[in-house]
Amino acid sequence: MAPELARTTEQAQPVYSRYWLHNKGPAPLGYLPVSIAVTPGLVESPEGPFEVEVVLASHLTDTAHEGVAEIRVPEGWTATPSARPFRLTPGGHLRFPVTVTPTAAPEPGLHFISARTHTSGQLVEDITTVAIGPAPELPVPGTPPELAKATRGTTADTARPTGLSITTVEDSLTLATGDRAQLTLRLTNTTADEIRGEAQLASPWGTWSLLPEVIKGFTVAARTTAEVSFPVQVPHDHPTGHAWALAKVMWFGRCQYTPAVRLEVTR
Repeated sequence: MAPELARTTEQAQPVYSRYWLHNKGPAPLGYLPVSIAVTPGLVESPEGPFEVEVVLASHLTDTAHEGVAEIRVPEGWTATPSARPFRLTPGGHLRFPVTVTPTAAPEPGLHFISARTHTSGQLVEDITTVAIGPAPELPVPGTPPELAKATRGTTADTARPTGLSITTVEDSLTLATGDRAQLTLRLTNTTADEIRGEAQLASPWGTWSLLPEVIKGFTVAARTTAEVSFPVQVPHDHPTGHAWALAKVMWFGRCQYTPAVRLEVTR
């Protein structure tokens, strides 16, 4: 058997099934042969048990796929069923309802229902957001602005809250050839549930040798702060000069960008 020339699975797991919302390209590594989705995407202040719907679909054309769909709910909540074995014929699909029962007095804030399954060595999941009480992280109510106005950008100094606050620990890094350092993100989860996601660095051509690892998965528990660090290494033959790097942070269909961090190489 020929050796693999590159990765065939995503480095950050689990893989979010609606990958296009993360601006990730045409498909995750492995091409997502089996997808999973849960609807609705948002449930606001449910009064007692509520229902979501899970759909599994096979994009395989010549083989069947067997697996288990699992439903993850916040601590103390229940899902019925919490797991569903399935078998999909080539090109087949399966749709089934799930009843979610919150605790008697759920904590205010955002909670997340996850429908997940394993396929081709990867864990794939989709998310329903459940908002308990008023939630400033939800979309602004009312009619969306006209496209011409919406694309003008903003003059605000801060963005609307999303549930995950992201800052860079360093505003700039100045390194001599041969030096090593870290570019660190600080992630603060203001929701009532765990957040799982992926951070990816972007930088201009000519700087990629400085950043040997540009993708990191992360998990941030509810109401806590965690850090994600990327190594920065300057080869001995790297020319002097300065450039930039920024991080794109993706989680549960949200996509956020950090300010650029200045990267300077000196002698």
